Amino acid sequence: MEFSGSSRLRADRAAVWEALNDPAVLQACIPGCERFEHTGEGLYAIEVGGRIGPIKALFTGSIRLVELDTARTYRLEGEGSGGVAGMAKGIADVQLDDIASGTELAYAITAVTDGPIARFGAKMMTGTAQRFTERFFDALAEHLGGKLEQASAG
Repeated sequence: MEFSGSSRLRADRAAVWEALNDPAVLQACIPGCERFEHTGEGLYAIEVGGRIGPIKALFTGSIRLVELDTARTYRLEGEGSGGVAGMAKGIADVQLDDIASGTELAYAITAVTDGPIARFGAKMMTGTAQRFTERFFDALAEHLGGKLEQASAG
């Protein structure tokens, strides 16, 4: 599954970068996140609970930040296991650009699932992942003072 989008945030690039690298902010913004703990240079242990279709699960895994270009871009690589629900693995490329009165945050996400959650099909999984992503960026925007205009997704 692949999708991309952007969000225009009412904050400067340095503030957005700082928020995207703050475990407390990320835990607060990730829907269902119960733990987001720094465990090493660019490495975090996470626990995220949620529902995908009729399956409710707690995913335990890790996130690694790589290819950092301070206050401009990074790649987030994550994987998690939801026990009997299956597993998920993904990559998110994030880019920050200055715009009038704020920052445009663009993202491209690629993810794969396996196990029972993978049986729901690409359309349902992509829709669920997009809603999850939109909720994250809405929470991040609220933390940073709001959006300049509605996010676009594709």
